Amino acid sequence: METLSNVCKKLLKLQTELARAILEEQIRHQTGNEWRIKMSRELQSEVQYHLNQYKESPQCNSSRILTCLHVFWTPIGSFIHRTLSCLVAALSSQRALVMDAKDPTFIPTNWGSYMNLKHRHHWPCSISNSMNINNEKDLAKYSSFEELTMPASGNSITNPTEIPNHLAKKLFSFNKHPSAWWIGVMAEYVMLGKDKLSRIFQDAIQTMSFTSPVVGVHVRRTDKIGPEARFHALEEYMINVADWYNAYEAVHGHVERKVYLASDNVEVIFEAEQKYPEYVFMFNKTTTKQSTNVKTRTSKLAMDAIVRDTVLLSRCDFLVCTMSSNICRLAYELMHVQTGDAFDRAVSVDVDWFYYLHLSRIYTAMMPHSYPVHMEISFKVGDVIITNTFKQSQVQEKGFIIGKNRRTGQTGLVPKYKIVEVFIQKQYTHQ
Repeated sequence: METLSNVCKKLLKLQTELARAILEEQIRHQTGNEWRIKMSRELQSEVQYHLNQYKESPQCNSSRILTCLHVFWTPIGSFIHRTLSCLVAALSSQRALVMDAKDPTFIPTNWGSYMNLKHRHHWPCSISNSMNINNEKDLAKYSSFEELTMPASGNSITNPTEIPNHLAKKLFSFNKHPSAWWIGVMAEYVMLGKDKLSRIFQDAIQTMSFTSPVVGVHVRRTDKIGPEARFHALEEYMINVADWYNAYEAVHGHVERKVYLASDNVEVIFEAEQKYPEYVFMFNKTTTKQSTNVKTRTSKLAMDAIVRDTVLLSRCDFLVCTMSSNICRLAYELMHVQTGDAFDRAVSVDVDWFYYLHLSRIYTAMMPHSYPVHMEISFKVGDVIITNTFKQSQVQEKGFIIGKNRRTGQTGLVPKYKIVEVFIQKQYTHQ
């Protein structure tokens, strides 16, 4: 046992040194990132051109719209992601997207202040016929109707993570997580556009020392813990912050360690300042208190704070959060557009990034795995592994995901270093 213990200690030390070296190399790699930013902005302009084509029709008698019907209230992060499901369906069917709700409370307070979309009641054209659709077959079947209406639910009609194939070649050349970039471009478009989001960022840095380097930390608590995600102590976040700063200083020398801390629980701020005096924490305590109370979370003050937090988190050099949170994922998606490639700029202390719970992700095995233990499954090189996002939050094993081998039908733990994600491409009608 003593020999085994010594071997384990050496392996752990080697693993730590290797992880540190990889992180240092990633930071060096990010310093010459201008070409990625340039490529990202060029491709983003192309996407926005197509989105703007269907934003408004100059002739009402030729307008074709897709109404995005919100059937129940959701917080702003979930609201935006649900809306993006509608936007993808509208884009693929060459329709203008408008918002609607059976009850005004189904849409977050003052949503129009943060969204680059029209409400159905403000649409200038009268629609003579309409049809409710629930799947992609309906979208094609009723294509002749002037107006189609789809529910803004988790079960989107089209898969928002599928990459338009006319963008794929260029996108794959500079980005390692193209699905997140694609979602981020549409999110930035829906959230008032890059100019207004940049203005929010510029206004914020006038009141705080938000200069590089800075690490963003988003700690989601309150109603998220239990039904959707596990509790994660602040230490789990801060160990990743410390690792990043250690690697950054190895490359660039000593710096002031700044953290932009966003949370829906004001106690997290008190805890951070007490336990980590060696860090400079930036936050807005007043608006955090508004977000702590679920009843005041939809107030204008709280909504302003959430949007501001999301924008600032996306502008950080590194992001530590829980990808089970819509705000965390939204910040990560926007970060891709801002930096060109944010794949190595974020770490989740719970599950990997996903778009929405019902959507599976597809991987292919690059190495065989034939010695399964502890609920692991076997697979061969080339096997297709399908993951269910919802199950990832139920079982969290570091370095593993829950997947199903399509060839064998087995479901269990899969070591992530042996598989690579497959990004699906899609033909859009305007191509």
